[in-house]
Amino acid sequence: MPEIKIVVRAADLVHISRLHVIQDDLKSLSKENYKKLRNEIVDHGYSFAMHVWDDGEKLCILDGTQRYRVVKEMMASEKFTIKGIPVNYVDASNERDAVLRCLAGAGMYGNPEDEGLYALMIKHYITPKEILNIELPGIDLPLFEQSYFGEIPECNKDIDESALDGTKNECPKCRFVW
Repeated sequence: MPEIKIVVRAADLVHISRLHVIQDDLKSLSKENYKKLRNEIVDHGYSFAMHVWDDGEKLCILDGTQRYRVVKEMMASEKFTIKGIPVNYVDASNERDAVLRCLAGAGMYGNPEDEGLYALMIKHYITPKEILNIELPGIDLPLFEQSYFGEIPECNKDIDESALDGTKNECPKCRFVW
């Protein structure tokens, strides 16, 4: 059985059966975004701890419901395993207070910007292919890729050295020098 790799350190690892969705249907998860999140988890591991409130009987998810739903489905339909779900505990005085914290976690206060994304990608040599499974609200990734990167030659493509004029060049993605 394939195992989901955990790549985050959290306060605790808990069995998925201890978790309870508190946000009900606050957010939806389209099939397309399910696939993106699933692929992100498979490709890069379980990267972010859930935030939960312990009501004394169960752990109520304040942040991480979509990851919970995806992992639960992966376990049921694809027979994935996971050692435990990484969680951090959030204090709340009662369920109403916990729901308010859940809503605060669901809020999005900063908006990704094309220019900022491009600068970050260039600085860290990140290619558009590497972020295909990440949902960035307000950014149309295919349009972004076309606008900022245009036609990108594959770094591993053979280079016709006879066409080079002797100038030293470096690929910003893989640092290959020719």
